[in-house]
Amino acid sequence: MLGMRAFTAIIATASLSCGSIAADPPDAAAIPAPLTFERDNANQRTTSQLKWTKHASSTLVSGNVTLAVCRDHFPAGSEVRKEIETTVALYNTVVANAAHVTITEDTHLNEASLFAPSPTVSRIDYLDTLREDYPGFPCHPDKTDITRESWVMNTCRYRESTGWSNRSGKATAFVISVNRNGYDHFSDPASTDHPHITGLAHELGHGFGMDHTTVWPEGDRDLVSTMQGNLSVLAAYDVAFMRHFYPREGASAHILASPRIRIKDSDKYQTCYAADASEQASFPRQLYRDGDAWKDCATEALPKLLFVWFADGTEPLQSVRGSLTLGGSQSIVEWTSPDMEGASQDTFAETLTFSGNAFHGQPMGKELPATIRISAMAETPLSSELTIATTLRASLGECAKAQKNSCASALLDP
Repeated sequence: MLGMRAFTAIIATASLSCGSIAADPPDAAAIPAPLTFERDNANQRTTSQLKWTKHASSTLVSGNVTLAVCRDHFPAGSEVRKEIETTVALYNTVVANAAHVTITEDTHLNEASLFAPSPTVSRIDYLDTLREDYPGFPCHPDKTDITRESWVMNTCRYRESTGWSNRSGKATAFVISVNRNGYDHFSDPASTDHPHITGLAHELGHGFGMDHTTVWPEGDRDLVSTMQGNLSVLAAYDVAFMRHFYPREGASAHILASPRIRIKDSDKYQTCYAADASEQASFPRQLYRDGDAWKDCATEALPKLLFVWFADGTEPLQSVRGSLTLGGSQSIVEWTSPDMEGASQDTFAETLTFSGNAFHGQPMGKELPATIRISAMAETPLSSELTIATTLRASLGECAKAQKNSCASALLDP
């Protein structure tokens, strides 16, 4: 758990691999003026602008959830049980949120018992999808649909009117099914290949009624959310969802949420955030000299710096400042952000213009180190530093084959 710290998800599209080679600073002509964000411009917006009626088709009748955990596969004190408990705590600690999950235990159940009519509790349990008489289950009736590539976990909801299904409507309970074919842990209790918070937070979000970002209204799909998967914290949208649909009486639901956090590539939204380097658009890792300029090998255009950060909701951040430096202490981009409310998001995107002699003295084919620094005032001062690097090429023809960047994340540490 993050406690009183603020999580910072960082995306950098200038080139991203670690490096420590010394470098000459860029010349003064290549340094752009400091940049300043203003509240309510394209970088930030409030969640009141989201199309909430289209964001939830299956919220719960009551946010007070009893979650029965299979003690046979997720026993108290085990590492996987700790992952479940940490996930539950993420939702239980959302400020001004009336929903609450209480964990209980039960023995391992078969499909008929898991998906019994008129359930009084929600559950999480393994399904033995590889046994001969595996019958499938209501939200996956095809008993041959068991591959890890197809699904590793599934959340199926129960409604008084329609029973167990993926249909729309207020739900009274849910079951998070874990595919034994997806994890070695099913047959090896000591295995670390078991459900983790990044997937569990996604499924519990489904339990509360969150839908995949692919079915969100077009204008809102650019927000970070656990519905993308692979987040170990709840982003601003997730917190706003819980506060909107399960409000605590008399509490304000105002939270900032920033657009442009997901990158649209053709007709698909590509993502880049902590723990995910697979679903990315082509972010540059190399620069080549083109006359009097430096361009990105992947796009053959001027390089761009893009990254995102969001507070985890534990406290607001004030005086948020950041900088990008190359080759030591020379700052090439500086910025300030409006004070960030708890569980808010922001983004920074800028084209970087380097003159031809910006990297004078640097050999081609070598990495140029760069550092992104972020600091903010909170109850305890916070700061974070991320090292990235770009490889210099003498010409477009010298560019290596396309490389994807590694997404990076950091905590703003006291």
